[in-house]
Amino acid sequence: KLGVQPVECVVIEDAVNGVQAAKAAGMRCIAVAQSFPAKQLNQADRVLPGIGDIQIDDLAPSPAP
Repeated sequence: KLGVQPVECVVIEDAVNGVQAAKAAGMRCIAVAQSFPAKQLNQADRVLPGIGDIQIDDLAPSPAP
């Protein structure tokens, strides 16, 4: 166990099932459209063209509502 809450996690995924699992677990998700088209990954919080497009700010916690 990592000892962190799901809302504190960021999942980086390239598969539809992975995005769905991350969101079902209550985690933020960044999808990279390498294995699937971006439109199929639209449940992710953010969809980027590739892993190299992820910036450090993308991994920062979301601001409180």
